[in-house]
Amino acid sequence: MFPVSRLVTIRLSRRLKVGARPVKAKARRYPPLHREYLEKRIQELLDHGLVYVNHRCRWASAPRIMAQKQPGEYRMIVDSRAANALTEPMLWPMTNLEIDLANAEGSKDYFTLDW
Repeated sequence: MFPVSRLVTIRLSRRLKVGARPVKAKARRYPPLHREYLEKRIQELLDHGLVYVNHRCRWASAPRIMAQKQPGEYRMIVDSRAANALTEPMLWPMTNLEIDLANAEGSKDYFTLDW
């Protein structure tokens, strides 16, 4: 699903608001089809290095929500609103759309990352 030959990663750090406490989502029950999709999807993300298991961090756990795109097709959504509410906002300038479109001109492959 992810034809990634080389992946560049950057370290992202966030600052917590004063007095922030760990966020833990309760365990959820998923129907067998959803559970099967989640296991497969998470394994794909792990295999391609897009996510990793962090055994040392007990700070936050966000619920995974299943959205149905079309009959028989699913999408995994991670609800991180509770954890995001406890972090300081990150400010940076938005990219210039005209420059981005000019850079994309002539490209053959496009993708969207719905994270």
